[in-house]
Amino acid sequence: MAVVEGAMREIVGDIWTVKSDWRVIPTNGSVNRSGLAVMGRGVALQAAKRYPDVPRRLGAFLLRHGNTLTTFAEHRLVAFPVKRLWHERAAVALISQSAAHLRFQWKAGYITGVVALPRVGCGNGRLEWGAVRPILERFLPEDNFVVVSLPGEDG
Repeated sequence: MAVVEGAMREIVGDIWTVKSDWRVIPTNGSVNRSGLAVMGRGVALQAAKRYPDVPRRLGAFLLRHGNTLTTFAEHRLVAFPVKRLWHERAAVALISQSAAHLRFQWKAGYITGVVALPRVGCGNGRLEWGAVRPILERFLPEDNFVVVSLPGEDG
């Protein structure tokens, strides 16, 4: 794994194999007719395949509490909202809200250790990394937060 230079800690690799205590999955607020959270692409789809209970549990959470950050402690996953609905573009304001909530959870000790996150909102969310990176740098500057980029992702 190569380290990408910059103020924020970034590495190139696979989010599922990097050494971390928690993994962030970018999510949206959509729930299908079966009550499952829509997790059809990217890291969210990978999480749904690895942990088949998560779409049902996240769907129930979304229906009860709305589109806000939540954790699945037994899987060491953080559902990090980046979109209102699955087909929309990611929203910078929602990413800011999610990053602030993640920071609160970490500062309060609910999430401990190293947290790995992808370039939230930049894949299927269609945002440029240059728009998202300053948000993460502002809210998640500590070494405990590591952005994991795929090989070949533009900086």
